[in-house]
Amino acid sequence: MDFHRFVLEPTEPTDQGLLYRLYFVGDLHFGTTEFNHRAWQKFVIEYVEHPGYVIFMGDLAEFISLSDPRFDITLLDKREFKKFTDVKEYAFTILRLLEEKLEIFKNYTLLFLGGNHEAAFFDATTISPLRYLGESFGVPYSHYRAYVAMSLRDPTADCYRSVVTAILHHGAGQGRRRGSSINRVEEMTMWGSAELYVMGHSHQLIASPGKHYRYQAGKLKLRPVWYIRGGTFRTGDDNSQPEPIDYSVKRGYQPLPAGCPRVNIYIPNKRKADFEITVDLLSWV
Repeated sequence: MDFHRFVLEPTEPTDQGLLYRLYFVGDLHFGTTEFNHRAWQKFVIEYVEHPGYVIFMGDLAEFISLSDPRFDITLLDKREFKKFTDVKEYAFTILRLLEEKLEIFKNYTLLFLGGNHEAAFFDATTISPLRYLGESFGVPYSHYRAYVAMSLRDPTADCYRSVVTAILHHGAGQGRRRGSSINRVEEMTMWGSAELYVMGHSHQLIASPGKHYRYQAGKLKLRPVWYIRGGTFRTGDDNSQPEPIDYSVKRGYQPLPAGCPRVNIYIPNKRKADFEITVDLLSWV
């Protein structure tokens, strides 16, 4: 498991304290007709109104053949198809288009975390899509899982008020039942202690609070934690169902809306006050 440390500046200073926002965004599956362009645009508007840091949780890019019915023909001009003389040329075109979609987050992106579809992309093209995006954005890339420590800086006092930690994993498991899905996230506690445990892959949007005992400064303290599933933007644009028929109903899955979680870390003005964490589940149809 890779380790990364970041320094976060307040995304919204208030009279009562400091607010740090953090978005976990994943499972876009960009490059197919199942990517929800309309919901993505709504998310961008929400982000502009409420900016924050971003961690990408994997399965952002999709590489499928042009003959696959899920190929998003709107991404490319039909007249351009003949110009693709090899697989890599097509792959880099998809990545450049995805990079344009993510450009608005470039200065606030902390990390790209790889998923199983990035592995399939690499197998087909020998190109690592999120390593490519990480190098372009100037941020780190981790394969599948990472441990992250985020130091919360207080610019009014020129000091660090606290550290929030997170254990991230792209995810595993096919179950769509809420209980079995969040249990997968709870199992991540065996890897280490953190305030946030975040997993993608299932396309579900879930935030479940919990508590852990932690030994600190000679005392046993009960600390709040959050278990989070990261949502998806693989929900289609034109179908009346929230997800396209060939992806949800055909597989017997419950249709899901597009969305992602937003973590709010709040530190009151009192110098010895500890941080508080809440989670917003943002979704659009």
